[in-house]
Amino acid sequence: KRDEKEKFNIISQTREANKASEENDKKIEDLREKYNRATSQAEKDSIRKKMNDADREFLANQKLEEGLNLYYDNDYSGAIKLYNEALKLKPNDDLIYFARGIVYADLGQNEQAIKDYDKAIVLNPNDADAYNNRGLAYRKLGQYDQALQDFTKAISLNSNFYMAYSNRGLVYSQLGQYELALKDHNKALEINPNYFGAYNNRGIVYVKLKKYDQAIKDFDKVIALNPKF
Repeated sequence: KRDEKEKFNIISQTREANKASEENDKKIEDLREKYNRATSQAEKDSIRKKMNDADREFLANQKLEEGLNLYYDNDYSGAIKLYNEALKLKPNDDLIYFARGIVYADLGQNEQAIKDYDKAIVLNPNDADAYNNRGLAYRKLGQYDQALQDFTKAISLNSNFYMAYSNRGLVYSQLGQYELALKDHNKALEINPNYFGAYNNRGIVYVKLKKYDQAIKDFDKVIALNPKF
């Protein structure tokens, strides 16, 4: 029942959260084995400290997962509360900042969302999703140059990022650069021919260019792919 952007955020967050949880489980198991093999008290103390850190990470991951569930249920204040608690346990986790940024963006608090995406990018400079989402926040604030830079960066990190292409096309359209907008929407549809959002966005460009027959074809495609849109 959610739109393409929401589904994208849910899938990407869940995938990364599961990955972090699996890595943490493996880390704890490895430390337990090392602890059992340790021969000196100093070695055991060192491993015990690492196990305590891993336990904190485990708890942070649990709070992240619970926060994601609240976000899925549209309990945004509850999600932010859990993300805040998770960051106290794991202050340098890019995924938690990314997840909290999404909630702020959905609440229309785009400046706060950008701060969280900034932090996520500092911690993980190769996160194409964070650049794309920060670009969306900049676009909503009318800061089109920054939005273009972020969408372009997201594309450079992931050449198949069809949503970033269409998002950049939206900015070009708002700037009156319709040919560049069409090029990006066409690229998005080349990568994902079933992305109804790109058909809708391209249809709007065709309307502005007064190419109404082509616009109608695109809107027909949108309706065929998503009758409730």
